Amino acid sequence: MPASSVVVFFLLLTGTLSIVILIDQAQPVWLQRYYIVRTIIGFVTFELLSVVSCRLFLAVFPLPIGPIVPKSRGEFAYCVYMLFAILILPLLQSSALPFVFRQFVYVLSGTRLGRRSTCAGLILDPPLVTIGSDSQIGFDAVLTCHAFQHGSYELYPITVGNQVTIGIRAIILPGVVIGDRATVAAGAVVAKHTQVGPNETWGGIPARLIKKAT
Repeated sequence: MPASSVVVFFLLLTGTLSIVILIDQAQPVWLQRYYIVRTIIGFVTFELLSVVSCRLFLAVFPLPIGPIVPKSRGEFAYCVYMLFAILILPLLQSSALPFVFRQFVYVLSGTRLGRRSTCAGLILDPPLVTIGSDSQIGFDAVLTCHAFQHGSYELYPITVGNQVTIGIRAIILPGVVIGDRATVAAGAVVAKHTQVGPNETWGGIPARLIKKAT
C-alpha cells in the first residue's frame, strides 16, 4: 500500500475528528453532563462525517474501473478508499443495525438506490452499485464490486434493475448486470460479468438460468 494513501487517509480522519470535537464543545451545558449521551453522539457523528469525507475524496479521485495498475492514481484512490472501508464502514454495516439505517449509510456512501427499493444485505463497495426502483435485496445477501485475480485487484460496477428480487445470502460478484423484474434465488452465487436478463430467474452455484417468464 502506498505511503501517500495512508498519509492522506489519516489527514482526512484527523480533519473529521477535529470537526467532531468542535461539535462536542458546542453542545449545551446541560447535555455536557451526560457523558454516555455525548459519547454516542460523538461516535455517530464521527462515523457519518467519515463517510462524507470518503465521498468527497472519491469525487476528486474516482475509483478506477478494471484491473488496478500499481503506482497509479487509481491505486492511490483505491487504497485510501479501502482504508475507509476496512476501518470505518464495518461499524455502520453491522447486521445488528436496522436495515433502514444501513440503507441510509449506503446512499450516503454513493450507492444509487431507486425509489421504494430496500436492501437488507451487505454492499461492500457502495460507490459502484446502482439499484433501480422497487427492488429488494434479501437479508445477508452480498454485493461486492472488487475481486483479486491474477495477482491484482479488479473493480467493476454492479447494476441491478427495477423490480428485481435478490434472495437471502445470495452473492453478486463484480461486473454483474441484473435486468428488470429478474430474480436471483437464495444462496445463489452470480459469477463475475454475468448478464441476468429481464424476467429471468437464476439460482445455484455458480448461478445459472432456471426459467424465464413469458
